[in-house]
Amino acid sequence: MTKSYNIEVANAHGYKIVLVDGKQTSVKVSDQPIKQDGIKPYQDDPQVIAAGGEPVVGGSCGVSFLYYTAKGNRKADVYTGFDVWPAPAIEFYWEVSVTDSIGTGVGTWGYPVNNWNWETYWETSHGPTGYSLAKVSGGWALLANGQVCYSGGPWQDTNLY
Repeated sequence: MTKSYNIEVANAHGYKIVLVDGKQTSVKVSDQPIKQDGIKPYQDDPQVIAAGGEPVVGGSCGVSFLYYTAKGNRKADVYTGFDVWPAPAIEFYWEVSVTDSIGTGVGTWGYPVNNWNWETYWETSHGPTGYSLAKVSGGWALLANGQVCYSGGPWQDTNLY
């Protein structure tokens, strides 16, 4: 039996419904209600980045995500990571670029793991207020079966205050 999700309920609870390999799944994207127009498939091409900001993107063998939220005092939170399949990751490298009107800062992570997923939080500090963009600018995971997965490049923008 295929699981089906109610888009109104998902929206009310901050979940985005997407298709992965033709099957619906939900991804928590906010602690607040959201608005999604419809259910869209993840892209299989790791080079595809959806226009307009896309915090959850499919890659070559999994899903990567990046949520970027202004929190006041010229600071913002980045929450980023990945879920992989068909085997757990044994090593990874992750790079996030955060750009505002005076420049770009980069956060990097990478080390041996033995897990199907990885996530981290990063609090960014900025000089200016206003528009800012965060994106996974480089990311890969080496799986236990020898396959290398690449991030699809999720990104999101916010207004710093």
